[in-house]
Amino acid sequence: MARSLTALLLILVIFSSGCASVSATPPAKIVSGIVSNVVSALVKWLWSLKSTPKTAISSRSMMKFESGYTVETVFDGSKLGIEPYSVEVSPSGQLLVLDSENSNIYKISTPLSRYV
Repeated sequence: MARSLTALLLILVIFSSGCASVSATPPAKIVSGIVSNVVSALVKWLWSLKSTPKTAISSRSMMKFESGYTVETVFDGSKLGIEPYSVEVSPSGQLLVLDSENSNIYKISTPLSRYV
């Protein structure tokens, strides 16, 4: 009888320890979890917004910036001592390159390829 009473008491202690107030989640942890979920949802929403095409308005030729693709230049001016800052097309079809090192403007005639 004493053994079964001891076993019953041990089982009761084990089950009651899982329901103790010490193991309850503190309110600060609940609030921080909710704030974390809200901030995560907000960041995901902001990243999902699509950017609209931007148009630069100038007295010179207009440039249109669009999202969705990347443009890479083939011009390697560092070998010539040119660090391109901006590239424009003149009305006659020449490329005008503004150098960021010493603010010189270089004119490049078309066609650019030897194979055209």
